[in-house]
Amino acid sequence: MKLACSHCGAALDTTTEVHEFTCETCGATTQREDGQVVSPEIADELKPEPAVKPSSSLCADRHGARQRGGSRRSKRLLMVPVVVGVVAMILVCGGLVATSRTVSSVEDDASGLGSTQFVPTSALRELTMAQRREDVLAKFPGAEDFGPHGLQLHMMGGPLETVVLRWHQPDPNQVAGFVFRVRHGATATEACTKLRKMLPSQWVGDVYEFGGFLLNCNYSTIDVSTRRGWYLGLAPEWRKQCQALWTVVSAAVFGGPGIPEEEARRLLALGYPFSDLAKLPWSVDVEAAPEAVHAIFPGAARRVWEGVMVQVPLAHPRFRMAELFWEVRQGTKLQRVVFQPVGDPKAFAQQAVIAACLEKGMKAKARVVESRYQVVGRDTYRIDAGGVSAHVDTYEVNVSITRHSPASQKKMEALVQALDGCAR
Repeated sequence: MKLACSHCGAALDTTTEVHEFTCETCGATTQREDGQVVSPEIADELKPEPAVKPSSSLCADRHGARQRGGSRRSKRLLMVPVVVGVVAMILVCGGLVATSRTVSSVEDDASGLGSTQFVPTSALRELTMAQRREDVLAKFPGAEDFGPHGLQLHMMGGPLETVVLRWHQPDPNQVAGFVFRVRHGATATEACTKLRKMLPSQWVGDVYEFGGFLLNCNYSTIDVSTRRGWYLGLAPEWRKQCQALWTVVSAAVFGGPGIPEEEARRLLALGYPFSDLAKLPWSVDVEAAPEAVHAIFPGAARRVWEGVMVQVPLAHPRFRMAELFWEVRQGTKLQRVVFQPVGDPKAFAQQAVIAACLEKGMKAKARVVESRYQVVGRDTYRIDAGGVSAHVDTYEVNVSITRHSPASQKKMEALVQALDGCAR
């Protein structure tokens, strides 16, 4: 029987009568009492093998060097370390490949070639609002679902990060609203300033609202929505309004032309001269009222809600809108007109100045009255003359026609002239 190396298992040369043996395979020293006794047959197998030239592979160098030069017996004895080394090699090399793919994926996403598909600004500006959801998906396959009736587009470069398009469920053939969101660290302040210049009349705070549409322009988003169910126009103008708003908002964000002034006046409440209100037939009944108002003010909006209300946008330094009210009852005449102030109604002031203008125009004395919205330092006034009662209230001017007659028609014309000239 012969001895085997206690380190690698190779056969040792025991022909000499010494106490320690040096292994020719691994160089380790084995004492006689520590050596493993092997049979002659196995000892023949444990002959040293030629040294293996190191591999140039990084993974092979790290995990294969320990196994070079071993005999078949040593390989059997070291099978577990070999398996562990192979697994480690796979994990290390596989990790390098996985890391490489992750970086590549991020780079693809940044260039618009990954899972997120980006939309160039030029393609967005060519988009119209007469689009179905399926049409947008066909043009921009990377669009994501956004709510039950919306799609979100990721923008490539430019000031916007995302654009959201929304549809009304009853009418899937027309975009009914949209949202522009600027990139992180940017603001929409400059675009909002441009929008205020393009559409100066109907702002209350950050909101531009008239008829069936609403435009909200704040620090990070520009949000446009149309409320088709609330307002009943003489024609389906909400579609044209949405397209006009898309054009105007795109011009404010990206630059370029907006829409013609007359189109903005008709669709986006740019405002009519205050003096044109004197042309209204104040005694018209509810059946003919919307058409009569629309003939003079094509951009007026009609709303049916506990009565009929027609809104007329105004271009005036003090008043932004006139609201005309009729009861929903056959033959009903115009009941009242409310003049909404420019800006926040809570900031409406100079009631005494307005009352003095009405006194002069209506040739009647104004008296101080109490208001349910009374504010300290703001008296409210009432002037009655010829079937017309004008109340200069805390937040608005509210005019009631108590008796329809030729005299009341003349008084309304005088009232319009007085209010128009009061701010000049």
